[in-house]
Amino acid sequence: MQGKKKIRVLVLLDNFNLGGAERQAIILSDLLNETNDFEVSIASLTPEGNLLEDNQVSKALIKQKQYVSHNNLALIICEMLFFSIRLRKLKPDVIIPFTIRPNVIINFAWQLTGAKCCFWNQRDEGFGFPKTRDVLFYWSFWNSTAYIANSISSENALTGYLSGVAGKITIIPNGISPTYPSLPTHQWQSRFATEGRLVAVMVANLTNKKDHETVIKSWAYLKYEQELETLPKLILVGKKAESFEKLNDLINQLRLTDDIVFSDFVVDISGLLTIADIAIHSSLSEGLPNAILECMQKSIPVIASDILAHRNVLGEDYKFLFGIGDYKQLSEMVITLCNNRPERESLGASNQKRFQDNFTALKMMNAYSDLIKSKLK
Repeated sequence: MQGKKKIRVLVLLDNFNLGGAERQAIILSDLLNETNDFEVSIASLTPEGNLLEDNQVSKALIKQKQYVSHNNLALIICEMLFFSIRLRKLKPDVIIPFTIRPNVIINFAWQLTGAKCCFWNQRDEGFGFPKTRDVLFYWSFWNSTAYIANSISSENALTGYLSGVAGKITIIPNGISPTYPSLPTHQWQSRFATEGRLVAVMVANLTNKKDHETVIKSWAYLKYEQELETLPKLILVGKKAESFEKLNDLINQLRLTDDIVFSDFVVDISGLLTIADIAIHSSLSEGLPNAILECMQKSIPVIASDILAHRNVLGEDYKFLFGIGDYKQLSEMVITLCNNRPERESLGASNQKRFQDNFTALKMMNAYSDLIKSKLK
């Protein structure tokens, strides 16, 4: 007896480099593939990156090398139409794009793929939205079957930019799967010379919107103007992007080279977090930060900037939210947690419970599954 036909899902990325949205796409694809209801493939607008190596969805991969980068409107439209036609070979029933370019490009003429529905999937606070009225953007948005946002701040980006969409958006928060350390704790302690010190970790690419500068100033304030028995070691983990040189200069200028270290992106985040006593996240804006979810999952207390996305994740009444750019308030919170181990443990435990209640990968997958099935009825 032949089994029931699986729903073919196409996940569309901008590229295969690892970022927060791409990681969420992989987590979702893996979990949908593990069910008896879905068969997932992944495509990209450009072939850059190696995100799918050793991933269970890689066998279904078809790289779609397609560039929409010039200013000729007629050619852009032709490319977008042709791109949708090329995806027919995957025979998708449902298309889920991640990030702005995939949203715009595939939703413009998704019907040509043969799919039955295609979502607009908002992952941030509107970065990449056109500053002036853009006919391609508007057409693609309103041509979508349904609208997904990964947070309240992402939902607000859509409702603030486009009239008539309020009440039509489904919020599906990010989800994190369980992960386990690859390296033992003592190797991480040795790598970063943390023996005998508390450790604070910030996982975020070194971009201006992450505001590492406030955290570095806070460490200087703690070192030179506050009575703290031992200054925690601060590890800044992330890709060295546009703000790296400025931040490195600031650390040298403030004579903090023994107290703050940079690390490129770490694959074994779970291993790194085994040495973390405190996590810090100082972003100026976010959609829904995976870095905080990873720390919550591992029962680590978090100190974060007071923005909507962080309140959405940590809770409206969360006590350890500091004003944007307020390095003195951040310093006070660091002192409070450094001097009070029971409070660190209690805060970490409550963070872990909130994660389990709201942000597991299984909850995310089930929400997508329910939405897909509702649109195919």
